[in-house]
Amino acid sequence: MNKLSYLDTTLVFLLLIFSVIPGFFELFELSLGIFAAIPLILMMRLSVLDGSLETRMLSISYSISQFICWVIGFLGCLYFLSPKGFNIGTHTVVTMVLINLVMWGSLVGTLIAEPFKKSQSKSLNYNEKIKNELTSKGFQITGAIFVFFLVVNYFSGGFFSRQQIGNTVEPGTVLYFLSAFSTLQYLFFLFLGFRLNRPLLNKSNIVNLIIVLFSMLIASLTGGRGMSIRMLIYTIFGSFYSKLKSKDIKKIIVISIPFVLFFTIIIGNVRGNLDFSESINLVTRITLIGKAATGNLEATGSDYDDPFYSTFTRIAEPTGQIVIDHVAETGSYIGLRNFERIATAFMPKILSDKEPMDDGGERLRDEYGVYITQFTNAPITSMADAFERGGYGAVFMFSLIMSFYLTKLSGYIGRLKKQLLRITLRISFAYTCSVLYAPSILGCISVVTYNFIRDGLLIWALIFVLEATTKKIKNVQKKPSKES
Repeated sequence: MNKLSYLDTTLVFLLLIFSVIPGFFELFELSLGIFAAIPLILMMRLSVLDGSLETRMLSISYSISQFICWVIGFLGCLYFLSPKGFNIGTHTVVTMVLINLVMWGSLVGTLIAEPFKKSQSKSLNYNEKIKNELTSKGFQITGAIFVFFLVVNYFSGGFFSRQQIGNTVEPGTVLYFLSAFSTLQYLFFLFLGFRLNRPLLNKSNIVNLIIVLFSMLIASLTGGRGMSIRMLIYTIFGSFYSKLKSKDIKKIIVISIPFVLFFTIIIGNVRGNLDFSESINLVTRITLIGKAATGNLEATGSDYDDPFYSTFTRIAEPTGQIVIDHVAETGSYIGLRNFERIATAFMPKILSDKEPMDDGGERLRDEYGVYITQFTNAPITSMADAFERGGYGAVFMFSLIMSFYLTKLSGYIGRLKKQLLRITLRISFAYTCSVLYAPSILGCISVVTYNFIRDGLLIWALIFVLEATTKKIKNVQKKPSKES
């Protein structure tokens, strides 16, 4: 295993110290939250040192999302919202013990799957450059796909689907197929990132970045934030494989932070306004977003008027805490209930009347009285689900197995011969892993098997078309004319 530098060991030591100090002031949740950062930092730093960052990209993304949800979001609810009267839960210390089990389990899982080595082989690195012909053709094709999705989404009601209770989509409908193929539309922003060039503020780059910003604003009219933030993340990931220098990429990341905060806070605030949520008029929604951004949005008297409330509760997902409190008080576990659904995991809904793999929503509704609204899909979260199924040990083992699987999967992707396929698969899957904190265990299993296979085949087909059309164009250009 690679040795940590002096600065690395100093940072870990300081985190240990800072994790102990809050305990003297009975801030046990904060103490455990700081301690949970140690395995994440170790995983990321050791991956950089031995060159296995790409191999562990999926497991790191999974761990970061769990940390953001159950440390940043949860502690935000606990220390920022509690003084205002919001109660995140009863057994908050239990929750912070659980997130530590998740984080340390993830570190152990990726270590077992791929030990940290000094001479780690690099199957992919950020210095790889994609051929201009491929990026140009990919930009054109995925751009057409993105515009198509945008238009069809609007006319099929996808822009306003948040108003439908639970955001349910009926199998066989236009929205059903759009959601199944949606992974392709975001690749447009990945290709856009590939095409960024030096200097940073050249005309082409400015046009491309304006396209990203405009697309994010359009996506925000749905009342959701995930689409907009995903567009930005894909662009940033793509820039790592562009001709930009590392300092230019850092500037893009720094500049992106205010936009992420904007879409997290402002959109979370405005979608709580009844005029916004009940309107299907885009002009009305644009006007309300403008008012929210300038602080002129009229309060509706709901908790969503508080930007801290709408932000921290959306990050932390308090519905998971309801489950954790129940288990901590009763000590009752449900074991492998509903696991028989795995048998139909690979059967498309359009061909069968199967029950959904993710049973979190129905259990929250039937057993805890939590009802889905237009503002949330009420996730049970994988951590809370694991705790309800088997206690502390189940939480640790689930995280270990997930991290082991994701590390192995990323390693297999790294062995693919096609450079562009490796990159697109890893980045697409990494983003998907960043939201794996929300589903139940069965939902996670469905995502990392069925969804990954479906999206992988779609991406493979796209890359195949790109390479085939690029070769055809080259052959036509090289073919001598009859006159010569």
